[in-house]
Amino acid sequence: MLRRRITRARLRKSAKASAQVLPAPAPVLEPKAIEILKAACARLAAAHSMSFTAVISYENPSRLGPPLIYTVRDDVTLERPDKLKVITPGDGPANEFYYDGKTMSAFAPAENLIAVASAPSTRRDDDRLLHRAIARDGRGHHRHGSGQQQLGV
Repeated sequence: MLRRRITRARLRKSAKASAQVLPAPAPVLEPKAIEILKAACARLAAAHSMSFTAVISYENPSRLGPPLIYTVRDDVTLERPDKLKVITPGDGPANEFYYDGKTMSAFAPAENLIAVASAPSTRRDDDRLLHRAIARDGRGHHRHGSGQQQLGV
């Protein structure tokens, strides 16, 4: 009986010792990877115009439990210093977003509905606008998170 108690005590002590968490090693930044990223950033910064297609998947909860996965394609065209066009066909209603430095417009083709507002006056406001525009779907709802929430611009 005494032997069992000693064995159990030793097991508990060794379990505590093995449960200690070692610190994670510091990440190693490879010089070649940093060089590639800097070159890509410099090329993007120097571009007068660019266009690309972004494919975005996001989840929304369903009433049955498992999340529903939606995919959206954004066709983006940017012309510096102040032109942006984002055409979004895909799951949900299609929509179009236009920005010309003076006004911004959101168009819902199915409803033949357009919303127009004055463009922000500062670069900081431009960045906020861009982040909000990227996070929207065609109904002015936020794409990510546990549900749809209305965003105001």
